[in-house]
Amino acid sequence: MVRVRAHWRRNRNGTLSWVRAHYRSAAAAGGIGGLIVISCIVMFLVSMAQSSGNGNVQQTQVTVASSPLSPAHAQLMNALRAARERSGLSLEEAGSRAGLSAQKVSDIETGLLVPTPEDVTSLSNAYGVPPDEWTNLVMLQSEL
Repeated sequence: MVRVRAHWRRNRNGTLSWVRAHYRSAAAAGGIGGLIVISCIVMFLVSMAQSSGNGNVQQTQVTVASSPLSPAHAQLMNALRAARERSGLSLEEAGSRAGLSAQKVSDIETGLLVPTPEDVTSLSNAYGVPPDEWTNLVMLQSEL
């Protein structure tokens, strides 16, 4: 049991009522009962993630760009954005064609994420860039 001090409470009709000091169970106050409920939810979510992937949880490695951008990184992100705009694709369309999320494409184009060689290749294929431009993009990515 947890002691609750006296306090004002707003009623459903908007009026205020004074509530005397009283005792509340520990579970209602977020004590050990709350911890048990949270731990059960976490265990359930972990088991769902493992069962949906047949026990194989895939981990992806994300490299976050450091500030300030290198010249090669700035050229790469500008070239990828220009290629997407030339192809007339939106972020969502580009992401779905490349097998990436629209947020990841945006993060790559704004320099928040450093693209992997696979990201550069899939985006180049989605944008339909010519082979010489693709070679330039891959060379810029290798300099990062």
